[in-house]
Amino acid sequence: LCSIIKSLLAFETGLISPNINYENPNPDSPALLGGSVSVVTEPTPLTSDYIPVMSCGFGATLTAAVLKRNQKSYESSQTPSSAIPRIILFPATTEEAITTVFDYVNNNPDLPEEFYALLSKLSFADPVCKPFRGYAVYQNGKSSVDQIKLVSPGKRQVWYVMTGMGCQWPGMGLQLMEIEEFAKSMKKSAEILKSYGIDLFEILRADKNYFQMDRKITASFVAITSIQIALVDVLKLLCVPPDGIIGHGIGEMAAAYADDVCTHEQSLIASYIIGHAFESADLPEAGM
Repeated sequence: LCSIIKSLLAFETGLISPNINYENPNPDSPALLGGSVSVVTEPTPLTSDYIPVMSCGFGATLTAAVLKRNQKSYESSQTPSSAIPRIILFPATTEEAITTVFDYVNNNPDLPEEFYALLSKLSFADPVCKPFRGYAVYQNGKSSVDQIKLVSPGKRQVWYVMTGMGCQWPGMGLQLMEIEEFAKSMKKSAEILKSYGIDLFEILRADKNYFQMDRKITASFVAITSIQIALVDVLKLLCVPPDGIIGHGIGEMAAAYADDVCTHEQSLIASYIIGHAFESADLPEAGM
């Protein structure tokens, strides 16, 4: 740990800190006597971007790592936009350690992307080693939600659950358009639906009266499927594969897409056809 701290100081200052109380080389060390290896006794310029660090333990353990200098520098105006809420994950051996990190993020709103990336990578640590898990949602430098919990060491399953009609509301999904992958998927859905005379974003921006004037089954179906497909695309990008997939009602279309049974276009067109069939059948209202 001391060597890592010394290395970080050297990266930041450009100088290697000297060793104190060193006077004479070990007579049994040919490298020191011959000059091929020297001990730093004065502040010395660091001319490399790499520093090797080694630790020899009493139990015959040997650990080695190579640290690389971070060449990037940031101005306050160059830090990532905080318009989109950010989820921060962090594991630790104690609850206090997580609280300390969250407090640090709260007090430093201009942290670079690499800092958050490091926290995300740490979240993959085995719960046996770091049993406390914490998450916080930050926006504009402040946390709106945070939770810390002691978790079991067993692997938790991830399931995709695609709900059916009834889950929608006016404006659903619009806030997620700030996410590039989500927006890309939604725009693709909008292009597919254009040939069927449907404006997807008009549906999403409509107020509640739009759906109360008529049953609008087709509009609801394609909007739900488009959003669910976009969420699947985001999860795929984040490398969050499901252990299982459940689809209910029209949610089966997005479930088929998530399971690679149907393409994006096939799932969306199927939702359109099913909705159009319901509307054309003139079924009594309030039916499932």
